[in-house]
Amino acid sequence: MSRRVRAAEFFAGIGLVRAGLEQADIDVIWANDIEPVKRAVYAANFDASDYVLDDICNVRGRPCPLASFLRAHRDLVLQELPVPIPPRADLRLRDVVERLDPADERWWRSDRMAKFLESLSPSHRHRLDELRLKGATEWRTAYRRTRGGAAVWEVRSDDIAGCLRTARGGSSRQAIVEVGPEYLRVRWMTPREYARLQGASDEFDYSAVTEVQALYGFGDAVCVPVVAWLARHVLTTAVASCAPRSKAA
Repeated sequence: MSRRVRAAEFFAGIGLVRAGLEQADIDVIWANDIEPVKRAVYAANFDASDYVLDDICNVRGRPCPLASFLRAHRDLVLQELPVPIPPRADLRLRDVVERLDPADERWWRSDRMAKFLESLSPSHRHRLDELRLKGATEWRTAYRRTRGGAAVWEVRSDDIAGCLRTARGGSSRQAIVEVGPEYLRVRWMTPREYARLQGASDEFDYSAVTEVQALYGFGDAVCVPVVAWLARHVLTTAVASCAPRSKAA
């Protein structure tokens, strides 16, 4: 019976690589990162007994048998692996947006909304007007940019979320714009929405850290379905093709 593939997770962060690897039946037996905040989230979701919280420069370990095998075989030539085309997920922004009550305090107040609207260029105001005419609730993402030395807000023309950043600075955070026939609401994107965009399940726990720390952790992470797909179609195949085979007795 073949042995399960095991992995060491360097720069482990909050554990989204592990989440993807486990979907492909790969066991993570060791992890390392330097950020205590990220370890706190990792420990809330996985066994962190083998999580080494330290600078990677200080990490020492025994030689890897597979690495030694690849070195007693220097003539080994790695070939391109025939992998299938990844499937296209039929998801839209509406599928990840949390449905917050209109009275929720996370929606921006009137004074902040006024500044948001004042910063929009005519083309971006027109986008919002077109969304109002659809007669149903629509969602878009928005980023604050610097144009001509001034801070302005720009609303995406499609319902795709922009790049998730580490959210250590205010201008790097992504906002959600909710538009209906008779209303317009704006707020910061929530950690749960960040998690969903990264493919983490709604059971993924980030309650051990603050909201900004959670945004930082998710923004500095990877997409779970991508890791799982690569693990299934590339990593396990590559490991199987180059692993040393035992000699017949």
